[in-house]
Amino acid sequence: MARNAQMLIDMAASIVSSVSSSSGAGLRNQLYASPCPKPMLPMLTSMVNGAAFNRDALLAVAEEAGLLAAAPSNLQPIEEHMAELQVVLYECLLGSRRVRGTSPAVAHVKANKALLQKTLASRRKRGASNKFEEKKVMPRWVRANALLTSEADALAYLRGFGMRQVPSPTGGRLPCPAPDTFYLDPVVPMLLALPPKTNLHEDEFVKAGKFILQDRSSCLTAAALAPPPGARCVDTCAAPGNKTLHCAALVGRSGSVLAFERSASRLETLERRVKENGAGGIIATRGADFTEANPNGDMFGGVTHVLIDPSCSGSGIVGFQESGA
Repeated sequence: MARNAQMLIDMAASIVSSVSSSSGAGLRNQLYASPCPKPMLPMLTSMVNGAAFNRDALLAVAEEAGLLAAAPSNLQPIEEHMAELQVVLYECLLGSRRVRGTSPAVAHVKANKALLQKTLASRRKRGASNKFEEKKVMPRWVRANALLTSEADALAYLRGFGMRQVPSPTGGRLPCPAPDTFYLDPVVPMLLALPPKTNLHEDEFVKAGKFILQDRSSCLTAAALAPPPGARCVDTCAAPGNKTLHCAALVGRSGSVLAFERSASRLETLERRVKENGAGGIIATRGADFTEANPNGDMFGGVTHVLIDPSCSGSGIVGFQESGA
């Protein structure tokens, strides 16, 4: 248990450290490239997001409690251990509230756990730190991949687990499905809302590419573009590929998607996912910067639709820290 916990801490600290540098890739990119076992990916995602987005608050508590000044010799120089301390502090104060692992950073935080939690409570009481708020609960979104399955088969698959389909909501904020229920999104075809925190990372349909774990905000991009079957699309900033794959599912085998990605590491992720999700005959990848492409080139002949989403439509959504998607 402690060894697995330390493995997650080490991976989370590496990602947090990387995105803190000027050359580091974004959180999502690093998580996609992580060697983390899929069943543990939701935990890693929570730790990375929590440590990154709460950095200032966590370090303020640590400094006021004297944790940094009292760091033992095996944590010196302290600057080299800050990313790991952030992760462990998040788990201690805002995450699981448990401190598990085998490193000196874990031992130091664990020895001062009571003081750290008392300091956080004191800061909240006087308004120096945000008061505890319940995490926003959101549905677990999963898109049925029309290239490899049908809506009828996807619904039957979920029913096979004893889940019950309920009517799609109309208007207003979309609710979280009750336990053992699901519904079809009222706007995005083949997008399913499952109960919060449903873990599908080792699911057979996910491994077969029939289900794609994708936030609703990300699905809305291709749904708004709405390329019809047979359309010829260009995705200008494609990796890691959820929206590219969604476009491919919409245009079908008679259409095509030309996907640009300038990052070599992200391009590898994109090409792997294209193959895994049955879109190899539809999506053609280009390891290049779209802004430097010749608009009069032959590759753009017959293009009917262009998808431009450079900042990622999933960035900054409410509850992102808890979703892990």
